[in-house]
Amino acid sequence: MAAIIPHHRAAIEMAELELERGERPDIRTHAENIIANQQHQIDQFTRWLDEWYGLTPEEAKEEAPREARREMAKMDRETEQMN
Repeated sequence: MAAIIPHHRAAIEMAELELERGERPDIRTHAENIIANQQHQIDQFTRWLDEWYGLTPEEAKEEAPREARREMAKMDRETEQMN
């Protein structure tokens, strides 16, 4: 979950860019759906991390195994390059 939350946030950012710049109604609708669905999942994962482990997403990320942290850092860098 700690790795998926930043991935979902990146999807939301890309969908928001489409809403700002896009002109096609069908793609804009798709972007709105992405935002709603990804945010719902982020909220759910955040709740589960708190309820099950007493952790915030940031704390869960810090406690992840080394290999998982490396993969998350790689995804973070790739996301930053897209902005």
